[in-house]
Amino acid sequence: MRVQLRNPGLVLNGPDGMSCFPACVQMVMRARNGVEVPSFRAMDRISRRSEGKYTWEYALLSYLAKSGFEVSVFTRLDFTKLSKAPASYLIEFYGEEVGRDQATNSDLENLSEDIEDFLGQENARWIDAEPTQETLRSELERGCYIIPIINQRILQADAGYVSHAVVIFGVSEEGVTLHNPGPPATEASEVAWDLFNKAWEYPDKSKRMLISVK
Repeated sequence: MRVQLRNPGLVLNGPDGMSCFPACVQMVMRARNGVEVPSFRAMDRISRRSEGKYTWEYALLSYLAKSGFEVSVFTRLDFTKLSKAPASYLIEFYGEEVGRDQATNSDLENLSEDIEDFLGQENARWIDAEPTQETLRSELERGCYIIPIINQRILQADAGYVSHAVVIFGVSEEGVTLHNPGPPATEASEVAWDLFNKAWEYPDKSKRMLISVK
């Protein structure tokens, strides 16, 4: 059975290709009438973006919660451990390739502070569970837009790893309907479960992360 939410409209990534998550946040905010949607520049200030460093999602998730959105993060990533010892825990959780890449290219002090701030928000929930296709479907049925963290290279049929965010607003027995801010951007793409799962569970199934926003 298909579950389909209102199409929030595609928002393209920034010119440097580094604003996929802000683009996804703009999409889910646009789905609610009467909400002021910050620009990419404003979101860079909120997330304290540093040139040449990865920008984690937790500051913007806290902003969503403070703006009245219900935000849930389903992941086996231990937020408590990550906030206390981010460098070592990233490698422990994600493995040498992905974990060391993230630890080396992140502002770890900001990451710790942002997670603690997120956990302190009334409308924010960290759910220590491995999300499944049923989790995705049930959150959509509750009226939540889904932002999964995926490996973009899988969708492009390329080798390697690039952390990426997309917005899912529909699901069926065959797969998911999503906006991909790119690059390359795709609008209302129908992605089969097999391909989506490969991108979602990189480097393995226990690393899945699902963010739901209502």
